[in-house]
Amino acid sequence: MRFTPSLALAATLALGAAGCVGLGTVSKIDVSNLASGTQSVKLKSAVTDSGAPADTGFTPWSRKDIQTIVVDLYELSGPAESIVFRIDSRSTSPYSRSLTSEDLDSDIILDKLVAGTTYRARARAFARVESSALISSETSFADFKVNSDSGVPTISLPISLTGGYRHPRESIEADVADAASRL
Repeated sequence: MRFTPSLALAATLALGAAGCVGLGTVSKIDVSNLASGTQSVKLKSAVTDSGAPADTGFTPWSRKDIQTIVVDLYELSGPAESIVFRIDSRSTSPYSRSLTSEDLDSDIILDKLVAGTTYRARARAFARVESSALISSETSFADFKVNSDSGVPTISLPISLTGGYRHPRESIEADVADAASRL
């Protein structure tokens, strides 16, 4: 039997129907949650340092500790939130923006939003010390409804930092000073 493109396509479709190839993943996207509108908003980040008490020996997280911020966009329907998807020339992916700490003072533009829709922009801040260290709280989000009037509104996006850290150098110096005082 000779290999032909039509035979390869038929085999791929048959395997996909049998569940061996992930061809069905695209059909699971709820097309009502596609960013396909004509409206935009500007998000302005508002970072609040964590309030870790000084007597705990931890330094509270602050704006200077942020390495990256990821902002995800959700559509709200009552209390439920559904991730919004973007389609570009190469793929369909969740509507998300990644920012560095240097971008904190810049506007975050969210475009292709649908007028009359209520959205939630949820921010997650990650620490410089470890890129997987989430340092923001669950309350780091802003809900907003997109209007059809002209102009681009600015929405404040609160980013509330939580917890803190202990500097290894300070810990070692404190331990050395404590040991020296006992001699």
